[in-house]
Amino acid sequence: MRLSPVLTTRDLDIAELSSLRLLGVLRAVGESWVAAGEPLTLETRADVVAATLAPRLIADRWTAAWVWGATRVLQTPYDSCVCREPRRSRPRRTSNDRDVQGSGGRDRWARNPSAADRTMRDRGAATSVVPLPRTGVREIALHPDEIESVRGLRLTSPRRTAIDLLREAPEASDWSDAVIALLDRSADSLGELHQLREAMTDQRFATRAAAATARADQIEARLTNAAGSRPSGTTAPASRR
Repeated sequence: MRLSPVLTTRDLDIAELSSLRLLGVLRAVGESWVAAGEPLTLETRADVVAATLAPRLIADRWTAAWVWGATRVLQTPYDSCVCREPRRSRPRRTSNDRDVQGSGGRDRWARNPSAADRTMRDRGAATSVVPLPRTGVREIALHPDEIESVRGLRLTSPRRTAIDLLREAPEASDWSDAVIALLDRSADSLGELHQLREAMTDQRFATRAAAATARADQIEARLTNAAGSRPSGTTAPASRR
């Protein structure tokens, strides 16, 4: 029987997967198992994450960085997000509505669950996202051009992923290498960094902007030094897959 290149406990039980790993047939990658001889291409990495990430979720931060080939370590639980829904305006209550409530009758908002739910959501009572098991989920605002798809896996674009890594506290020691690797997917890393800086002026990134800008300065210094030390006539490395 020919095994799929990427397996999970939906395909075989954990005892069988562990046995095949000990035999050298499989290796554990993230929350999946990959055939020992299978190269970790962009497509395979996407398959690994998609195998256990709920379809409604979008891979982001360090998980997206791994899929893009910007870091060697696939951390678990996976980083993911859902798009934040646009805020709805709160319904305006009329004097008649207040009279109904004041006379002892039930407010029509309470009698109408859908209206009540909408009002509560507008007040922030229902906007939190409950993380799925073994998944670090957050709710964020994403523009359509910040989401890409690889073999059915939705993930943040290299530029948006780099912005997220710059804004996050750099818990991993290779954060700067990861950001540069994401920029290297463009033919002009410095040019991509300048566009990234422009994108970071978006109001969505107002929090932690100073720290992100300082880290971007470090990246620019590294890229500038690398460009200056490159022998005359050579070109920057081709973008990686």
